[in-house]
Amino acid sequence: MPGTRCEAFTSSKYWFKVVASGFVRDGDLSILSDAWVVGLGTGFTAIPKILSESGGVEDVTGSAHVIRTYNALWGGKHVTAVASAGGSGYAEAIVAMASERGVKALIGVGLCGSLSNELRIGDVLIPTGSVREDCLTNRYVPPGYPATPDYGLLKELEGSLRKYGLNPIPGTIVTTASTFTESREWAESHRRRGVLCVECEASVIFTLTHLCRIPSAVALVVSDSVIKEEEAFTGGEARPRMRENLELVIRAALDTAAKHASE
Repeated sequence: MPGTRCEAFTSSKYWFKVVASGFVRDGDLSILSDAWVVGLGTGFTAIPKILSESGGVEDVTGSAHVIRTYNALWGGKHVTAVASAGGSGYAEAIVAMASERGVKALIGVGLCGSLSNELRIGDVLIPTGSVREDCLTNRYVPPGYPATPDYGLLKELEGSLRKYGLNPIPGTIVTTASTFTESREWAESHRRRGVLCVECEASVIFTLTHLCRIPSAVALVVSDSVIKEEEAFTGGEARPRMRENLELVIRAALDTAAKHASE
C-alpha cells in the first residue's frame, strides 16, 4: 500500500508522478514490494541474473532507460530489486519513491574506490557513516547533520554477508558529487582521517531515509583504488574477485530485505 509522503520532499504531486512513471510500469508504485534492494550505479547485469534463479522474477520497469525495476520471490517473500544509474540525484529519487510506496527496509549495493593502502579490490565494506560531500543533502539538512545507516538493519546485513563467507569491513566512507576532483591530495587528506573509500550515493540514502523513517543500510565492493591508481576493469572484464563478491553481496542484501517484506 502507498505510504505517507515524507515531509522532507516538498515538490509537487506532478513531479512524483513523472518520476514514478519512469521508475515502474504505469507509474504504479503499489505493485512493488515494501522491501527494496537497490544497485547504486551497478547491478544491471547481476541483479536480473540472480533473481532469475527464483523463477518468479518480473521486469516492471517504467519508461526510464537508466533504471531497471524487478519484482521477485526471494526466500518465499516478495521483494523489489532496482538497478539504477549512479549519483546523488538518482539516490534522491529512489528514496522519494520508497517513501511514497511505504518501504520498510532499503538496502543499497554499490562499488567504491579505496582510500586505504590496506584495502584490496573485491573487499566488502559496510559503511557506519559517510562524510557528506554529495552537495544534494545540504538542501535538506544543515552541514553538521550525520549520514548514518540504521544500525539494526546494518547488523542484519552483516550477518547475511558472513553467511556467504564474506568478512565485511565496517567504517567511515565519503560520498562525493565530483569524481573528477578526486586528486591524490584529496584522497590522502581523507585517508589520514580514517575514511576508507569514496562513492557517490550512500550519504544521500542515509540522510533521506533517516528523515523519512525508512531503515537503510549499504554494502560496497571495492572496485578501484584512488590512492594506488588501480582499477578492476581490464579489457571490459571485472576482476573475478570483485565480480564474484558483488554477486554475493546482492544475494545477502536480498536475504536481508526478504526478512522485512510483508507476506
